[in-house]
Amino acid sequence: MKSTLRFGIAIPSYERLQYLKESLTSALSQTYDNLEVLVVDDHSKNPQLQAYLKSLSAAHLRVIVNRKNLGTTANYDKCVRSFTPAVRWCVILDNDDILAKTYVEEAVRIIKQFPQAKA
Repeated sequence: MKSTLRFGIAIPSYERLQYLKESLTSALSQTYDNLEVLVVDDHSKNPQLQAYLKSLSAAHLRVIVNRKNLGTTANYDKCVRSFTPAVRWCVILDNDDILAKTYVEEAVRIIKQFPQAKA
């Protein structure tokens, strides 16, 4: 789905490599194309997870690794604050959750249907 509305998916991450892979795959598989996907790792110690994060590349994906562990709440906050200014709406996708392929497309359809809505 082509659209001018920039949508963000934030994935806060800490130490769960297999779940992160599934979560990120679902985020990158969205049918909506004007998308920014952001993974913010909260200073994981797992060398396999660190290597995985370094290996990631996609046109609309950005990975941030915190220099120190911020804790859950501060990492969530960092996720949302780290989007580019173009992102008008976003969702936080925990790294043990997945999205249906059309999740963002449907969310944008509803946002356009109710432009006065705020969340």
